Amino acid sequence: MSSVARGGMSSVARGGMSSVARGDLSPAARGALFLALTTKLLPLSPPLTQHIRSADVEPGLRFFGRAIHGAMDVSRDGLSDIAVGALGKVVVFRSQPVVDVEFHTTFDPPKIKLKDVDCPKNSQRKPEVSVKMCFTLRELTKKLPESPKFNMFTEMVLDPGRKVQRAEVTVAPPANFTLQTNKCLTFRIQLENCIQDTYNNIQLDMTYVAKGQRSGIYPAPILKQGSTGIWSRGLPFEQECGSDNICTDRLKVTFSMRGTQFLVVGSHTTLGLDVSLENCGENSYFTVVTFLIPRGLSFRKTSIVQSSRRGDIKCDDGTEPAALGLRSVRCFISHPIFRTNSTMKFYTVFDVDPQADWRDTVEVSVNASSNNEAHDTRGSFQLKRITVKYEVNVIIKGIDSTQYINFTTSKAETKPISHAYKVENLGQRTLGVSITFLVHVKIWPGLTWDGLQVSSPWHGVKACQQKMNLPQIEAMDPSKQKCNKTSCALFVCDIQSLKYRDRPVFNIVGNISWSNPALLKVEELKLSSFAKVQYDENKYIHISQATTRFKEATMNTRVEVVKEQNVLPVIVGSTVGGLVLLLIVAAVLYKVGFFKRGFKEKLEGATDEAGDAGETVDQPSVS
Repeated sequence: MSSVARGGMSSVARGGMSSVARGDLSPAARGALFLALTTKLLPLSPPLTQHIRSADVEPGLRFFGRAIHGAMDVSRDGLSDIAVGALGKVVVFRSQPVVDVEFHTTFDPPKIKLKDVDCPKNSQRKPEVSVKMCFTLRELTKKLPESPKFNMFTEMVLDPGRKVQRAEVTVAPPANFTLQTNKCLTFRIQLENCIQDTYNNIQLDMTYVAKGQRSGIYPAPILKQGSTGIWSRGLPFEQECGSDNICTDRLKVTFSMRGTQFLVVGSHTTLGLDVSLENCGENSYFTVVTFLIPRGLSFRKTSIVQSSRRGDIKCDDGTEPAALGLRSVRCFISHPIFRTNSTMKFYTVFDVDPQADWRDTVEVSVNASSNNEAHDTRGSFQLKRITVKYEVNVIIKGIDSTQYINFTTSKAETKPISHAYKVENLGQRTLGVSITFLVHVKIWPGLTWDGLQVSSPWHGVKACQQKMNLPQIEAMDPSKQKCNKTSCALFVCDIQSLKYRDRPVFNIVGNISWSNPALLKVEELKLSSFAKVQYDENKYIHISQATTRFKEATMNTRVEVVKEQNVLPVIVGSTVGGLVLLLIVAAVLYKVGFFKRGFKEKLEGATDEAGDAGETVDQPSVS
């Protein structure tokens, strides 16, 4: 069975705490001693502070802890000792002096002036701060004749955990020194002259190990229970919050759309917003610009366009839930401080989900807020209603036409002519469209396009109808040839539902009539037709917003009038000229005697004589 003794040892600790010693003879009757600190509030289950086994004192020691006495000063050093009984022996444990280390730190200047670290222009000087750090020993046990002494081993870290350091130690304090009663260390800190975070203190952290030194008959001192060996202080920045020491900011925010002034829903479309933020009040702490947008928009990126001072911006991805089918996207502006009289312009881009359920208009709002105690909210919110348009890609082009027609000036003629156009929906969205055709039917007095018909074999096209709307005719004329109801014809073909990859073809056919040759003053003309795709532009927008070339097409036929030539003078002249030439040749032959009797025999005789002369050959002599 175990023997337990308890005795008060108020001289060992202060603050209402005392030591409790308990002996335990198990296991195997070896015994052990347990020491714990207790208070009046927790007398029954104090936490253990020391566990001393019999084997730690002397091998083979038995029944260690059967008797305990803790109210005596056996060593006569003024501190209570503990006498622990064992089989045939008494072991005395001496108490160590318990001390506490107190720290006191002063900075000169006590706060960092913001003007010194706010990126002053053309200044290379870096401000400095003097630091005085004092250590003081306070004895918690009975005061001894000699002051406790410690060997201090320290390591200091400045502004830990930061990727960008705001300061550095230029004159470092000693890392090792002896501490007895008190000691002060001085060193200097050099600050960067362009600091972004002027809200959080510049932290000085020091870890220390204190090893007590034995002095004479007195044991080495120890630090009090709970000493962590860590010292930390912060060097603050001045706040510039006025005489009341309360910063009242006034954040003004405005935004506008970049490019088109409506939201385009398509396969790869975005909504770009230019945002301008200004702080017209005192320093604003942890400034946030919050976008409230439809759920069909999602944040992509943001970038600073212009800023009056160095700053940064970070935005979340809009995962924070919002009511009424809206999404909240927050952008953190120059944390932690958006300085007074600061301005920032930034560009934020949102992706548009083509599969979302879009209405004809959406609302987008921007709100500026902060963690300041007081705010002037004038101008801190803006709301805009934006029209929604769907991106489409419907094109029209000419595919076939009568390229050339000619007439003669001698007679009136009629010849067939045709122009063909193809419409194609290259986008994914189905929509209703109207195809408008403008044809010049009166080209010149006496030259007209008659029997004009516009049709399509495609099943989804209603019957094309001719319109007599003069303003529409004049507006559509690309050649600006002063179309009117008599010189031009306008046809409109409606398609209620043009789906993806639908390709209807439209044919314009008729006859070109040439009725009055005497009125023609030119010899070559151009016959044109013009086609245009139209749809509800309040709801749809073409993918190529910068041009209309894919929504319009023109086809031309070259008409040439040929004047007939009178060939009779040419024939008569050629005949007379041939006869004259023949007479000249005959006269020359007659002159040379070609037509005289015996002329042929003379020629043959001359030929024979020439042959005989050529046969005369000299024979060689034989020796």
